[in-house]
Amino acid sequence: MLKTPLNVPQQLAQFQSHGILVQDEAAALSILERVSYYRLSGYALEFRTSTHSDRYTPGTTIEQVYDRYRFDEDLRHILRKYLEIAEIFYRTQIANTISLRKCSQPPHEQHYDAANYYRKEHFQDLMVQLRKQLHYYKDSLFIQHHMGKYHGRMPLWVLVEVMSLSMLSKYYSCLYRSDQEAVAAPLHTSARTLHNHLHALSVLRNKCAHAARLYNTVFSPKVILPVRVLRRAPSLQTDTLFAYIVMLAYRLPNESIKDAYKKDILTLLHEYQGKLPLVRIGLPDTAREVLETILQNA
Repeated sequence: MLKTPLNVPQQLAQFQSHGILVQDEAAALSILERVSYYRLSGYALEFRTSTHSDRYTPGTTIEQVYDRYRFDEDLRHILRKYLEIAEIFYRTQIANTISLRKCSQPPHEQHYDAANYYRKEHFQDLMVQLRKQLHYYKDSLFIQHHMGKYHGRMPLWVLVEVMSLSMLSKYYSCLYRSDQEAVAAPLHTSARTLHNHLHALSVLRNKCAHAARLYNTVFSPKVILPVRVLRRAPSLQTDTLFAYIVMLAYRLPNESIKDAYKKDILTLLHEYQGKLPLVRIGLPDTAREVLETILQNA
């Protein structure tokens, strides 16, 4: 039998019964009217007395829990902006590079040929997914144009515009290594690292798009970071939120955008200084200077 649904005052009482202190009941009720009990409870996990207990450490307040939620909310706003920039940039790099390498000769549609891909079965599966995706764009003028004039065939630079970031990551993984390297080399990275980062970007983008919890979360895949970063911060785990934040800094297209991103992130970290333990995003509080140095040198 599932649990009985609770109204907002009952949800607040439930928090209190588990040991969470409420200093301002009106403010707490206002929070729960905007953020569900279930969602907010995820940010209270670090305060539980044990993994399997529903009791919270004495002195835990609902304001402390809400601070963690607000940090995530503010961070997602920043990440969405820069993830969109990265997504459009890598659509462009992959489409331009592979089109010129594979489709320069008539009929200019060699990107549909599985022979041009190393992971042929994965490519064919991806094309099935892509055809389904095209259905959602059927009212778009550029799709109607290619459906009518070219019998549904589209240049690669059109196809990538309807790929999700996850699909784009999978498409890159289907390419021959030489083609992957042709995309990665001008970006001063390796094919292996770019493959890993595109996957990680899609994970981060999906979490942000669905307002999933970022704080105090283990991420997969682990991200590949430069050795100099890992030497600077040996405690940095590559499956943490901060590792993903650093990864995004490396994947932005130019220095001015990177600088703006790093400024936004550092401003946010300063705003929440003392309110959150940085160990929950990947580094201990004592590593703040190291954290800032890593971002500034990314």
